Amino acid sequence: DHDNELATLVIGLGDVTILNIKGENTSEVRDVLQIAVHAFLRMKIVNHNLTLRQSCVFLHQNVPAVNAKEKMEHGHRKLQEDLDEMTKEAAYQEKMVNIKSFN
Repeated sequence: DHDNELATLVIGLGDVTILNIKGENTSEVRDVLQIAVHAFLRMKIVNHNLTLRQSCVFLHQNVPAVNAKEKMEHGHRKLQEDLDEMTKEAAYQEKMVNIKSFN
């Protein structure tokens, strides 16, 4: 709970959240992604009347291949699917049935 509260505070303070993913494998940061998704949903609940322009940027570092763009396409799709699934689960827990995807 403390991690979730801290993440909500940090995400709420900034206009842009940068999530640093080392390498091609996003499964290692799944817990962090879940916490971030919950934080973004909480900010949406609190700020539903405000027009905040918060965004989230994923930074992939240490991807060694010359053809990294092609290699990462599958990873990007998988990351989007995982984020959408996490968002659905978090939205259900927060009783926000109209939220279906991470965007």
